[in-house]
Amino acid sequence: MKEEDMLYRKVGKSNPFTVPEGYFDGLTNRVMENLPEKPVPEYKIKPLTWWDKAKPSVYLAAMFVGAAIIIKVLGYMHDNNPAVIAADNEEYETEMVQDMVETMQMDDYSLYLYLSDAAE
Repeated sequence: MKEEDMLYRKVGKSNPFTVPEGYFDGLTNRVMENLPEKPVPEYKIKPLTWWDKAKPSVYLAAMFVGAAIIIKVLGYMHDNNPAVIAADNEEYETEMVQDMVETMQMDDYSLYLYLSDAAE
């Protein structure tokens, strides 16, 4: 704090930078006058071909075909997965055993033999 107060006493708190009166009033015009003239490039408009018009639709269709192929491949891989097949078979066997027990097509000993063979 003491150094800061000492600097304020030596230099003061007034802003030493000033701008002449009306400097910013005509600044834009003066800058534009000092810029060099730049030639405007001429653009040739290329006519649209049928491919230019059809390209977005073709790309969109290709994207959907690719997505359908990926879904089909993933579905095929899922259906042939041994874990899924085993789970489906186990569910089928469980339903079959429940049906047999409910309709009394199997006595206790036959059920025991069936389940012990399935455990092996």
